[in-house]
This record gives sequence, structure tokens and C-alpha cells, in this order.
Amino acid sequence: MSLMRLLLSITLAVLATNALAVAPTAAQISQSRIAGLAWLMSHQSGEGSWKASGGSAIQPTSAAISALSNAGVKQGYPYSAAVTYLQNAEAPSVDSLSRQIMTLNSTGANVAPLIAKLNQWQN
Repeated sequence: MSLMRLLLSITLAVLATNALAVAPTAAQISQSRIAGLAWLMSHQSGEGSWKASGGSAIQPTSAAISALSNAGVKQGYPYSAAVTYLQNAEAPSVDSLSRQIMTLNSTGANVAPLIAKLNQWQN
């Protein structure tokens, strides 16, 4: 069987299984949300970041700040430490700097110096 057919078969099986699945209850959603937040907070580094193996901490930290914010967690150590880390992090690439700007802007932080840096990199 070709790889494409195998992937198609797996995709169809997953879709069929999901079509028969019962929607989760509010309690299950709440329990999953709490478990997800607990996992996220337990994987935060002491300096406030989240790190991907072998990569910059800016992208995963930006994603974690967005997840915390979307979950309504905009106070407390995990959120404030992550924002502080991101404010002080040196972006190694345009992608990292752009994510840093977008995330910090969503927190209300002053991103003008970072935008100026991005403009310098463009020129």
C-alpha cells in the first residue's frame, strides 16, 4: 500500500470515529482545561520561558502566553514571569522578533523599541 493510501485510510478512520463520538460535557471540558493549564505551568522554566528542544524560547513562550491569556490567566507568576522574560529576550530571527512583538502587544507592553529593531533588520 502506498504511503498516500495509508494516510488516506487513517484519515478516513479517524473522521469516522470522530463522527460517532459524543460531545464532551462541560465538566470534561473544564477538567481538560485545568489539566492543560497545569501541564503548561509545570513546564515553565524558572526564568519564565518555555523552551523547545534545540530552538529559541521566544516562539514557545509566545504561544504559552497566548494560551494563558485565552484561558483567562492574565495575573500571577506564570503569566507575569513569561511576559517579563519575553520583554527581555533577544530575538535571533525576524520570525522570533515578530512573534515577540505580536505577543507583547497583546499584553499591553510597549513594543516601539522592538518595532524599531524590526525595521532596522528590514533595511
